[in-house]
Amino acid sequence: TLSFGDIITKFSPGDFHPPLYYLLLKIWIGFFGSTELSVRLLSVIFGVGAVYLTQKITSKLFKNENLGYLSAFLLALSPLHIYYSQEARMYSMAVLLTLLTVWFYTKIWIDGYKIYYRIGFVLSSVLLLYTNYLSSLILLVIVVVLVLEKKHLLLHFKFWSTSFFAIFLIFLPWSSIF
Repeated sequence: TLSFGDIITKFSPGDFHPPLYYLLLKIWIGFFGSTELSVRLLSVIFGVGAVYLTQKITSKLFKNENLGYLSAFLLALSPLHIYYSQEARMYSMAVLLTLLTVWFYTKIWIDGYKIYYRIGFVLSSVLLLYTNYLSSLILLVIVVVLVLEKKHLLLHFKFWSTSFFAIFLIFLPWSSIF
């Protein structure tokens, strides 16, 4: 088995994905063992969390609990979601972190610019960057929405610029391997 250092220095540079999922999996295996069920259970938990967040985001955006439940139900029955939620890979974690980033963005947009939403947005975005590069394209979508919706960007430029700068700074140590 690889050590934490080996996961970062030896395994990750040869794998396309950043190391966060594998580091968490190593900790998980230390507590729950390395049986097939145990190893896959971590991804299942992330998949269930994604279903929950889908319900929360949809209900918040559309102000309709039933629509939230329907969207969660559809994700829970999605064959791809079911498949990737039982893989011992980072995909379900990436979905969960993408939804968590969207959740905090939604909370900022609807409920206001509170510091704990900003911390959640920055933290979930950084964790996403350290989990899956492709999923982090949600940050580009958020920037595009902010540019298109100039009012929020101009009124809260300092908030958004410092948030994205913080994300950049925290990801900077990994950028040489990326």
